[in-house]
Amino acid sequence: MTAQRGDGGRQPYYPLLVQLNYDLLREVKAALLQAHIDQNNNYASLVSFFAGKACKNHEAIVILAERGYGQDAGILLRSLVNLVINAYWLAKDPVTRLERYMDYDWILRSQSAGVGRSADALARLTPEIRASMAALDAEIEKKAREAKQKHRYDRRGWSGKNIRDMAKEVGFQNYYDYAYRLLSNLEHSNSRSTTAYLEEAAGANRLNVGPGPKYVRVVLATAYGLLIDLFALADKVLSLGLAQALDDARQKAQVNKTAFTQD
Repeated sequence: MTAQRGDGGRQPYYPLLVQLNYDLLREVKAALLQAHIDQNNNYASLVSFFAGKACKNHEAIVILAERGYGQDAGILLRSLVNLVINAYWLAKDPVTRLERYMDYDWILRSQSAGVGRSADALARLTPEIRASMAALDAEIEKKAREAKQKHRYDRRGWSGKNIRDMAKEVGFQNYYDYAYRLLSNLEHSNSRSTTAYLEEAAGANRLNVGPGPKYVRVVLATAYGLLIDLFALADKVLSLGLAQALDDARQKAQVNKTAFTQD
């Protein structure tokens, strides 16, 4: 097996897809930043968080993809798929599911309580600080028990469903099958992920540790669709005035269908 450095990221990868993604991102980000978010509306606040996180996630994906780091962009794309599925699943029953989502924070805080606190570090604290920390931990545990009893949380997290079932319920089975599930191989570095870094040349396997075109097109095409879908939801909740811009973005994908579907 030989190794190569790659092309150093100098070659432009799928420039049309890159430009379309940046154009879309610029429009939706501008609308989000100019929006008035009612801070007393917890659901609107959460959707604005989803939208903001999606913008940053999407931009990171495009930056990596345009430089030829498709595998790494794919790992971030899986995170974006997760976000969009969660946002749409919550939106089907925002009152009940928002409460489940927010109350699950007590479970997460309970799981992380005490992490990183060594006996030596605690010994250096004053008795008053240690007592205050113990009281806070006790309050967190109390709230976590109440939340678990109320919502019957299990190992599947805040929703009580696995991501596949959530995707199916909101009509995003394709995102789960062709993005989330397959990109799990890259994120978890299992045996199937090795093929993403190997190329056959002159009868030998060559390890490619530099940038290249692998995964780039499919990542850019999927990221574009995900951003449209997320902001279609955000536009309904936050009144961003993006209906026409999102329709235009969908039309551009149809007009440039070859760029989205063929290498």
